[in-house]
Amino acid sequence: MKLKFRRRMAGVLCPAAIVSVCAGLLPPDASAQIQATQGVPTAQPGEAQFQTEFHSPMVLSAPFPLTDRRQWGKGNWSDPSLFQQFFDYRCDGIAISELRMRGELLDNGSLEVQVKGRIDAIKGHDKRVNLKFDFLNGNTLAASGYSSKIKAPDEEVSSFHFRFTIPAGAVQDGTTMRITFSDYDD
Repeated sequence: MKLKFRRRMAGVLCPAAIVSVCAGLLPPDASAQIQATQGVPTAQPGEAQFQTEFHSPMVLSAPFPLTDRRQWGKGNWSDPSLFQQFFDYRCDGIAISELRMRGELLDNGSLEVQVKGRIDAIKGHDKRVNLKFDFLNGNTLAASGYSSKIKAPDEEVSSFHFRFTIPAGAVQDGTTMRITFSDYDD
């Protein structure tokens, strides 16, 4: 697996810390970009923003791994390497160190999205994390889902698992995710 990190080009900081992932990790027609940005921009207009440390909220963007409906209901989790670059980005000292997803089509026509993973907290103090998943088709918001409050104990890696439902019709080829990562003191 070959990863291409575009962080500096000719001494110029690249905007929004774009990380490109090689094809082959995602379905062939999927966009292979993972991006992290500050919920509230810290750079002034016209300035490039590059950083891997953010204050809450942090916004992560990535392709949605369940656009192929043949994957639904098989019980297989997405490959964790799809989102391994998330570990490069920290929000108030907390990073998503693993993220996996799978889907199940329900009788009512909804897609149950199951999410599991791990978060890693550096030294500081105990926190809680909320994750909001927005599913986008182009620039159009198609659906949203939310995590429960995830505990992020000081200097520990902790696991999480949650599920939510979205309209199955909202999932199209090229659907992407915008994950808003918010944390607060526990």
